[in-house]
Amino acid sequence: MIFGEPALKDSGKPFYCAPYRLDLSLEMGRVRTRKVKVLAREILKTFPDRVTTDFELNKKLVGEVLVGRVSKKLRNKVAGYLTALAKKLEAEKREAEEVTA
Repeated sequence: MIFGEPALKDSGKPFYCAPYRLDLSLEMGRVRTRKVKVLAREILKTFPDRVTTDFELNKKLVGEVLVGRVSKKLRNKVAGYLTALAKKLEAEKREAEEVTA
């Protein structure tokens, strides 16, 4: 089937397939649950000096802070979001320095 041409769905009526976009990463972010975001922001507010752009260090920090409260999967998601936030903050600081310099 060629994208943009009619195709038959289960109902038998034709519908049109939209072509896939390869540059979605530029427009959209990852979907994360509210719990992940709240926990990550809480850790970032409480321990701003210990949060880094390194996932493994953030994973250890989340494990220490939330010991016994979260599963491994949730711990890793929180650590990943912390890493993304740290990278974003670092980039903003760099841009602010370039503007002032």
